[in-house]
Amino acid sequence: MRKHPAIRSVVLPAALASVLLPFSAGAGATTTHSTNHHAAVSGAQVRMFEPLPPATVRVPAAVAMLTRTDFIMWSRVAVCEQSGNWHVLGSKYSGGLGISNVNWVAYGGRQFAWNAAYATPAEQIVVAKRINAGYGVPDQYGCASW
Repeated sequence: MRKHPAIRSVVLPAALASVLLPFSAGAGATTTHSTNHHAAVSGAQVRMFEPLPPATVRVPAAVAMLTRTDFIMWSRVAVCEQSGNWHVLGSKYSGGLGISNVNWVAYGGRQFAWNAAYATPAEQIVVAKRINAGYGVPDQYGCASW
């Protein structure tokens, strides 16, 4: 198995990892679970949990470079394109941004998933930014094509 040069490990705080891990599952996310501890309090068993340690998540470097603004801008596009559903599978256009299946392959989407519908929102945004390179910010005030 060859190593992909654009993949790196990122250590996230447990609170942030709990939010991002559902979106990073396609990127080989792993977590470490804490063990349960039991304590007797006035004759009753009470479960006490220790805080989760930081999780190590393997994400492509391009995904790690996305900003909060990228998510806000492209989420507006997703609302116009697919009513905010990031996992639409179509015969011609797929994913929340309505990326054509041909462009998904042409702009490196297979790095993340075989089809945009199976990629995370962050991965779809990376491909959309590649497609939209040189055109600036996508339409934020209406539902014009980007």
